[in-house]
Amino acid sequence: MIMTIFKKNWRDHWKTMFSWTLGIVFMSALELSVYPTLLKSGKGIDDFMKNFPESIQKVLHMQDYTSGPGFISTELFSLVLPMVFIAVGSSWGCSAVAEEEEKGTADLLFSMPISRQNILLGKMLSIVSSLCALGIITYLAISLGAPLVNLTINNIYLASATVLVASLGFFFSGAGLLLGTLIGKKGLALGMTSGLALLLSVVYSLAPLVNNLDPINKFNPFEWALAGRILFEGGQISNEVKLVLLSLALYLATIWVIKRKDIRTQ
Repeated sequence: MIMTIFKKNWRDHWKTMFSWTLGIVFMSALELSVYPTLLKSGKGIDDFMKNFPESIQKVLHMQDYTSGPGFISTELFSLVLPMVFIAVGSSWGCSAVAEEEEKGTADLLFSMPISRQNILLGKMLSIVSSLCALGIITYLAISLGAPLVNLTINNIYLASATVLVASLGFFFSGAGLLLGTLIGKKGLALGMTSGLALLLSVVYSLAPLVNNLDPINKFNPFEWALAGRILFEGGQISNEVKLVLLSLALYLATIWVIKRKDIRTQ
């Protein structure tokens, strides 16, 4: 029965997934197509980048910009891809229960001869699989496109960066699931999840400029997923573990809530 819920959730979202897939492939192809032009004026761009303060370079991920890893890190992994995975994870998470309540189908769904926990597990499985699928598409789009434009990148480090970014989406899907289940309103839950993502992103971006943010930033999922020279040196397994454990905690909290929730229809 869990797989039935899983398949239905995929059928409900396949158009959205197809759109995100096209978006990732298009963005990756577009950025990669710019790289040969960048190389032709590489020294001038490097000199220009070095004029920025080191803290600004860290904020914008400008280190070694004309190198393959530096270019991909700045153009895709610093902002664009994290926002894609956060958008997918949070939207699927917020709609899992709240959308059923708003449509008036929650009472029918949760009266089926299957536990609430298993219904939620089917929906969770579809969310995780969608993020994994987009992660694989991201990796393939960049790894297969890079040689075509003479961009050199370590595929193991690329895989590590992709897993971390996908895990960031995993975390925000958990936040969306919990908020959507607690509130029962998809729009409000999505707004709160998006606001949380924006706040944490701003803290992460400003930390190199504001020393007082350093203690807070140590507990920031953005710091765990994006900090460091991942495409140059690989990511830290400890950061991946922290993201996964925190995401699982949010998923388990949602299961606890759904078991005790008084389901209502709008």
